[in-house]
Amino acid sequence: MRILGLFFKADVRRDGKTGTYRTSQTVDIRYKGYISDESETRALIDKSIYRSGDKLDPEGKYVLKSITPQYIVIGDPKAGKDFIVHRQNK
Repeated sequence: MRILGLFFKADVRRDGKTGTYRTSQTVDIRYKGYISDESETRALIDKSIYRSGDKLDPEGKYVLKSITPQYIVIGDPKAGKDFIVHRQNK
């Protein structure tokens, strides 16, 4: 699992020649709020509300795996990777 702050970048690789990090794909996901009641927990991501198990993109590549007040866990099932995105405090 990689912790990357307010957004995550998939497939981060270091360029051997320049030493810089590059990504093949960048996905901006901003976790802005946490909503919970007796029956379920939801997350405000960008301008939409999601539940655990919801797909976050039209292609269905990224899935919201879990929600806490401090962060969310996003999974990429095909790559077998999880990412943590912390809640934005602004």
